[in-house]
Amino acid sequence: MLRRSAFTLVEILVVVSLIALLSAILLPALRSARESARTTVCLANLHSVGQGSAGYLVANNFPPYFDDAITLRGENWAYSWSDFLVKGRYLSCEVNADMIPSPGRPVGPLGVYLAGMLSQRSRVFQCPSQREHLWGEVASEPVSYRADYVVTGHENSLPVAGVYRARRFYEDPRLIWMGEAFTTLGGLSSREYVRETQLHLDNNEVNPLRHRGSSTYLFADGHAVRDITAHKVDWRNLTFPWEPS
Repeated sequence: MLRRSAFTLVEILVVVSLIALLSAILLPALRSARESARTTVCLANLHSVGQGSAGYLVANNFPPYFDDAITLRGENWAYSWSDFLVKGRYLSCEVNADMIPSPGRPVGPLGVYLAGMLSQRSRVFQCPSQREHLWGEVASEPVSYRADYVVTGHENSLPVAGVYRARRFYEDPRLIWMGEAFTTLGGLSSREYVRETQLHLDNNEVNPLRHRGSSTYLFADGHAVRDITAHKVDWRNLTFPWEPS
């Protein structure tokens, strides 16, 4: 009796169709699960930043901020909020904090120190859903030239608005202090942040909303959330959660 040693064309087509069907069902779910995991890591990072910032606030009676000494005072350094946290050991990370210059002192082997260039190579300052980075190396140290997160509340490079407006707002759970970045700057005004987010979206650039059409935000009291509506406001007339009423 003859035995069939191969699949028929119909059987092969059925198997291929079943594989295609299963892929169509499972791949979106897999992508969603991966993005959920990345969002969880992003929120955990922001929560860690919030905890470190709380320690900085207790010690300095002011939240970490963006200090552009290059522009404001003609110095050869600028400090990001992340530099304050890492240099002061308010946040543990894998970056060599000793390589970050102390404010107002000689820069050392890195030459001109740009805000966050060392500190923001730490994973805690990186959003796992950000796929494009401006990374490099200076004096054998890995550096970053663009933040994944940016603080709001700055006007003319000074921390004077939003969370920074008055002591009673430093830990206000209603106020957004940090959002996902789309700029090389370390600090922005709340108006700039909201307006730039809207412009990026108008141009079909989804970078500000990296998590399935939403963004993650860190509030002044240290809690972090994923939100899809925070940017949908009139940037000319901001109130909470961006600016105090």
